[in-house]
Amino acid sequence: MPTFVHPWLLLALALLPLLFMRRTRPRALPLPTFRWAASLNAPRARRAERWGRWLPAIALGLFAIAAAGPRWPDPGTPIEVEGISVAVVLDVSASMGNADFPFQGQLLRRLDGAREALKLLIAGGETDNVRFSGRPQDSIGLVAFATRPDTVTPLTLDHSALLRMLAEQDTRVGAAEATTNPGDAIAWGVQTLRGAPTRRKAILLVTDGEANVSPPALSPRQAAQIAGNLGIPVYAIDVSQESEEGDAAKARKILQDVATISKGVYFRANDDAALLSATKTIDQLQRDRVAGPQRRRYRDLTSWFALVGVIALAGLVAAEATVWRRLP
Repeated sequence: MPTFVHPWLLLALALLPLLFMRRTRPRALPLPTFRWAASLNAPRARRAERWGRWLPAIALGLFAIAAAGPRWPDPGTPIEVEGISVAVVLDVSASMGNADFPFQGQLLRRLDGAREALKLLIAGGETDNVRFSGRPQDSIGLVAFATRPDTVTPLTLDHSALLRMLAEQDTRVGAAEATTNPGDAIAWGVQTLRGAPTRRKAILLVTDGEANVSPPALSPRQAAQIAGNLGIPVYAIDVSQESEEGDAAKARKILQDVATISKGVYFRANDDAALLSATKTIDQLQRDRVAGPQRRRYRDLTSWFALVGVIALAGLVAAEATVWRRLP
């Protein structure tokens, strides 16, 4: 069914009957001696009078409909869900260079395993019978961090450029930049999402270790509180390979708290199956949450109604100037 951008303008159609309430002008040549001549042109005069009222009404009615903004839903365009804005916060500290991450029968660096999963999430694809449809509607930014966070790419829909920048990331092994600072990185992700073009926002944190940068760096829990207060969930993917004891257990508990505080989810992903499962779950969770707001494309019919109205008006003017002219 057609819809209108400004339906209230259709009220102007109620004024059209006024055009038919005007008084009829006296016929030409009313003198008795010429009555026979007037009667010869009576059918033409009646038609002229009839169309002289209908054509202005038709033209004005079409102009009123055109002003209301008629549009027709495009049947060839599927309904689209609203995209979300995602800040991918990727750990590139020295420990992410450890080649102990099992991925499809081989040991990769932790960074490389995380990168493969992120590529599937962003661009789509299939591996180990797990299929990803990609996130073409999402605005995605990339933040890489070790001792300090850096914005690699701001929020963008150009995912091919984003993936090129993701492929260029490497671990930072210098003494002054090899440590892990997830607190400041999460806060940097929040900053990246400021002014995002979508209502839904999320942070995807991929890391393998505990925070080991001293204050004034933010603690992960402090940063998670900031994100949570702004309604930005943090999905924390832990790709560490350490045992469940000591400092590794402590770091894991911190990441779990980060997810809980921000109303996100924590994922333990110490091999390819767990990593792909975590990535797939995040993909499905976010799609479910944004399934409500929808957009549909429309075909604009305004110009067509206006064009027919102009033709009707031009026909009236042309007829008045030629075939409907009366003798003085």
